[in-house]
Amino acid sequence: MKKIHKLLIANRGEIACRVMRTCRELGILSVAVYSEIDSRALFVKTADEAVCIGSSGIETYLDQEGIIRAAIETSSDAIHPGYGLLSENPDFALRCRDENIIFIGPSPESITLMGSKIAARELCGEIGVPVIPGFRITNEPATGLAGRVARIGYPVLIKASEGGGGIGIFLVEGPEELERTLESARKKSLAAYGNDNLLIEKYLPSVRHIEFQVMGDAHGNIVHLFERECSVQRRHQKLLEESPSPAVTAELRKSMGDAAVTIAGAAEYSNAGTVEFVLAEDGAFYFLEMNTRLQVEHPVTEAVTGLDLVAMQIAIAEGEPIGIDQESLSMNGHAIECRIYAEDPDNEFFPSAGTLHVWKETPGARTDSGVDPSSRLTIDFDPLMAKVIVHADSRSNAIRKMSRALRETAALGVATNIDFLSRLLSGEPYVKGEIRTDFFAKAGADVLKPSLTQEDTCLLVSAAIAARFDGYEEGHRELGWQGAYRRMKYAGFLLNGAEYSAAYRKKDAERFEIAVGTDTFDVFLAEKGADSIVIVVNGRRQRFSYADDGETVFLHGINLGHHQLKHLSRFETMEFLHRKGTREAPMDGKVASVKVQPGEKVNKGQDLLVIESMKMENIIQADREGLVKEVFVKTGDFVKMGSLLIEIDVENDV
Repeated sequence: MKKIHKLLIANRGEIACRVMRTCRELGILSVAVYSEIDSRALFVKTADEAVCIGSSGIETYLDQEGIIRAAIETSSDAIHPGYGLLSENPDFALRCRDENIIFIGPSPESITLMGSKIAARELCGEIGVPVIPGFRITNEPATGLAGRVARIGYPVLIKASEGGGGIGIFLVEGPEELERTLESARKKSLAAYGNDNLLIEKYLPSVRHIEFQVMGDAHGNIVHLFERECSVQRRHQKLLEESPSPAVTAELRKSMGDAAVTIAGAAEYSNAGTVEFVLAEDGAFYFLEMNTRLQVEHPVTEAVTGLDLVAMQIAIAEGEPIGIDQESLSMNGHAIECRIYAEDPDNEFFPSAGTLHVWKETPGARTDSGVDPSSRLTIDFDPLMAKVIVHADSRSNAIRKMSRALRETAALGVATNIDFLSRLLSGEPYVKGEIRTDFFAKAGADVLKPSLTQEDTCLLVSAAIAARFDGYEEGHRELGWQGAYRRMKYAGFLLNGAEYSAAYRKKDAERFEIAVGTDTFDVFLAEKGADSIVIVVNGRRQRFSYADDGETVFLHGINLGHHQLKHLSRFETMEFLHRKGTREAPMDGKVASVKVQPGEKVNKGQDLLVIESMKMENIIQADREGLVKEVFVKTGDFVKMGSLLIEIDVENDV
């Protein structure tokens, strides 16, 4: 196999940047392919060369012809598919082979075999690895399946056979949901994977999700690089991973690791892959699936083994042997990874879109990032922004180190899950290692957003005033209107759904007098830069990162986390946003379908429309019984969070 001198990355975001970093270390030139939407993205700017191959969203990165053409035109020796997109597409791997382009991944045959959940289950059955109770289905109607599903016992999961990364998984909690969910699963699978082959499995709500990293080469050598604990999930997608798992003993590690290697060997596997298991409370484990690609969470394995998995992938693709045996491998310390998503945990984890005005990475951890200041986060792509990875000598020290790293990471301009992860990490269940896939159902107050104290509220309002109004002359009245006392100005902010009014005046170049409610205090502006501010309020000194987009002041402090303070003009009212009987967009997105018309009777809980955003399909349901008075959107419309969608006439409830 020839040496790789130029490598094209058929992906985007943080994984493209991650592969480029190893390319630089190995002396390999990197090529990015991108959509016009991503023309100013970090991975495009990071690449040694970049080729625009389309103007659409995710479809651009699924354009096999465009990607292959770009590889040929740039004289690229190889293509790294990253994860997601075309990484587990056997046709793409075969196309690379036919074009004499090295595909950095397993063979098309292995991808086909293990990429099918159904075929993978059958293989495990043949080699004696236990699988979750379930069965495959093709065209059977829901009525014909009811008895078989009942014998497994609800709840069950319906999975697209070719799905992965939490995509194409549907939970059915009772027989009344089976027909509707089956229809949705078939449509989703057909649209995403070109077929509607489905698998029904028993849903095990309180298990651990344990996966083993495997590496194989073209010489028949296969090793595992130990386990990752991936039980902290929402919507079947991982939020936080660690290695080693607090639940895996040395004996269990050997049993599961041997099973992972056996599965990979049966599939004649080469390159990086991940064998996923569920671990029951009684210690029994069951094969879940095999991901025939690099995983998002691979950095925790790199941290505890000291290996560069991307460099290993490239060497294996060049025909080199792995060069290590199982006995020589060991784990050192403990690693944790947190995924930073542009999503709002306080609004059912709905995706958040907008401009990232400030992005500050922690100096105390590894950050694999796909964003920088001014990045535009759109509804067209997955909301993953970055990953923060820490490594320490023990789990407790890794938790403490990650807690600090999250507090130091600032993302202003969109909602993120950074503060949520910080709360989750410090909660007693996680600290004790009592984590299962139903973690959030039992986490309770550990992950709820805490209420602000009056002192904290005053501090945030003061910081917002200092950030927004410092430097404005008396004549600038459009931002702070004047009252009877001419030297005082007034400003209103919306913070966590509550309105706060403040009176303020500048005493000199560095000092404000600010009153919030009945509290009046002096504010000393110690420092102010382009995106950071230091204020002292009644002797309490705080540094904030800040951004102001003209409507909202975004603040981040290491102690108070992230906050958004919307500036309220003197005449602004929230009445329109809270009109009785209306349904509003819970996120930015595209209207995929409208299911009702004006004049139609609807019942509480009835589906009204579907919004697609960042690879998610979100059904908007009626919150009351009544008649549809007006539909404000149509299929194909893009809507912003808070936009009116439908009005239900509550005066004529039926």
